[in-house]
Amino acid sequence: MNPVKEKLLTPDEVPDVEMALRTAVTRYTGGQGYVKCACKTNCTTSRCSCTKKLLKCNSRCHPGRSCSNI
Repeated sequence: MNPVKEKLLTPDEVPDVEMALRTAVTRYTGGQGYVKCACKTNCTTSRCSCTKKLLKCNSRCHPGRSCSNI
């Protein structure tokens, strides 16, 4: 066995917040990058979170509504 070269965390550096593993990984990695808007219009303005991030709307955004950002 060889000693670890990296600096490890001490118990004082670990927050006392309990969360699910999936939540922790999503916060660390940023998730898969999916954005979901809930626009009631055609997603033509920068108020649409998808348009603002230069992404196309997807099927989760607003099913059944027309969209010009597809």
